[in-house]
Amino acid sequence: MTGIHILSLVIKNYTGSDLVVLLLPVSIFFMALFFSVWPVVVTTLVGALMWNFFFIPPFHSFYIEKTEDRILFFFYYIIAMASIVITQKIREAEDIYREKLDKEKTINLYNTLLNSLSHELRTPIATVLGAVDILREEDSDLPEEQRALLLEQIEKAGLRLNRQVGNLLNMSRLESGGFSLRAEWVDIEDLMRSIIRKVNQSHPTRTIELILEPGPTYAQLDHSLLEEILYNLLSNAAIYTPDESKISLFISFEVPFIQFVVLDEGPGIPDNQLNRIFDKFYRLPKSKPGGTGLGLSIVKGFVEAHHGKITATNNQPHGLLLTVRIPTTFMD
Repeated sequence: MTGIHILSLVIKNYTGSDLVVLLLPVSIFFMALFFSVWPVVVTTLVGALMWNFFFIPPFHSFYIEKTEDRILFFFYYIIAMASIVITQKIREAEDIYREKLDKEKTINLYNTLLNSLSHELRTPIATVLGAVDILREEDSDLPEEQRALLLEQIEKAGLRLNRQVGNLLNMSRLESGGFSLRAEWVDIEDLMRSIIRKVNQSHPTRTIELILEPGPTYAQLDHSLLEEILYNLLSNAAIYTPDESKISLFISFEVPFIQFVVLDEGPGIPDNQLNRIFDKFYRLPKSKPGGTGLGLSIVKGFVEAHHGKITATNNQPHGLLLTVRIPTTFMD
């Protein structure tokens, strides 16, 4: 506001006081848009005194000689105060509207999470309970092969439940900032093959191909976070690709970066939805049941925790290509 006063003094020398009469109230209005009430009120009072002292005759005095100048001075206050009140009301209305939108968004997220979890948790729980009932009722007559099959179903259901709970805990950690990177030397190939084995256990009908470019053996990364990143990427690809399809994992080195590229043979993502697949709880319309919509959101959070970047593009003629690029230190 001090700048406005100085500008007014300069303008006065060229245009007289008439333009200042317009400039000061307009500046008060714009100040009210960006500042709280009391700073604007104080500025309004100071501005009025400066206007009186420098621009209303007799100059360099707070006395106002002419009646029309007194009326103009009075209306300056009226316009200034009205501007303050109006802009504050607009702010309050915006805050109320924003709060309403936030509540609606929270409710929508809650409903989405509830609907997703109702399927994701109910299905493995039903599998476990059903298998346990069969084992309990037919314990003595159950063939060994069927017993092994039921135990395998229980194990898969337990792993699925553990994965969903882990996703929820990871999202909670991301939102609360309750984790920090623990950089350690990671054997890249060994970790990749371990993750691929885990994904194959849950999705045995998918073929996962590892293509590792010749390069360093070790990279300094957070082992557990990197495991979560790649498991979620490969698992997500396995969920949304057809049986007997191939998923490719390419690993390359562009010092000081390591790059992971996951390419699947699924239907891909509509171009207008690509920028949303990393949103919390977001799932594509008409996507198959299951999943909470947290996997890629968690991946994005963990990649950014490494100061890296993840991008998604559609591959031609079909499939989705996800690229993770993370800065790191290498060791042979």
